[in-house]
Amino acid sequence: MTSPQRPPLFTIVIPTYNRIKSLEACLNAIAKQELSRECFETVIVDDGGAAPLRGIIERFERQLDLRLIVQANAAPASARNSGAHAARGTYLVFTDDDCLPDPQWLSTLALSVSERPRSAVGGRVVAVPDGGMYSDASQMLIDFLYTYYNTDQKETRFFITSNLVLPAAAFWEVGGFDASFPLAAAEDRDMCDRWCAHGYEMVYAERAIVRHAHALTLRSFCRQHFNYGRGAYHLHRARSRRGEARLRIEPLRFYSRLIVYPISRGRGIRAAGSSLLMLLSQMVYLSGYLLERTERP
Repeated sequence: MTSPQRPPLFTIVIPTYNRIKSLEACLNAIAKQELSRECFETVIVDDGGAAPLRGIIERFERQLDLRLIVQANAAPASARNSGAHAARGTYLVFTDDDCLPDPQWLSTLALSVSERPRSAVGGRVVAVPDGGMYSDASQMLIDFLYTYYNTDQKETRFFITSNLVLPAAAFWEVGGFDASFPLAAAEDRDMCDRWCAHGYEMVYAERAIVRHAHALTLRSFCRQHFNYGRGAYHLHRARSRRGEARLRIEPLRFYSRLIVYPISRGRGIRAAGSSLLMLLSQMVYLSGYLLERTERP
């Protein structure tokens, strides 16, 4: 009698939408993982993109345990849930189609989950070299938020879905991602809120690195942070539905530290430019929040 196939340790879930070249680069990086192929599978969720992905899937099927799910466009939160429903792994590993995991990414995460099997594990996200000043500033904002919200390792409370691992059973226990979030914005903050509210811990794995390869212009930088503001309003509504405290305005020191953060990390005109972009991001973020609040009272 043939013994049943052992489920993999990890299922990597990647939502994608009309970024074929980025997805191909992401899969190429995943194919170079040091962790044994038998230990992980990859589920791609096409969130209603215009271009068919079957050709890319066929190109990597010999290198990866790879599956494709196609759904009507419903935003990343819904797409990640679809991937999680199809997962066989003990742990769900979330990343994005514009991310390039380092070869040691999964092996480092495997060590982290062996030490803290019931915790969420967030890895490090860094911008690709020479990604441009707008991409660097956007990534620097994430770095600042990790520093600000995760100062105490025992009270870590925020990771983004570019590099996040969750035990599959606990993921569904807290309800998965809230599919009512209509954008790629704040659904990760909402998940972290609910994860901590259920009493689960969050652990940072600095050596589990993915590189974010999302080129931005001034226009797309502003659009990104405008949507983050819109997403913050949906987070506000989600918290209200759960009877939790409303989103509070951060104290003045948050914004002062945010603006000087790039200067503390570097010198010269580029650091000063990043500080100005940090300020711009918060102004655009606020406008997105206020507009969404007006349109969706």
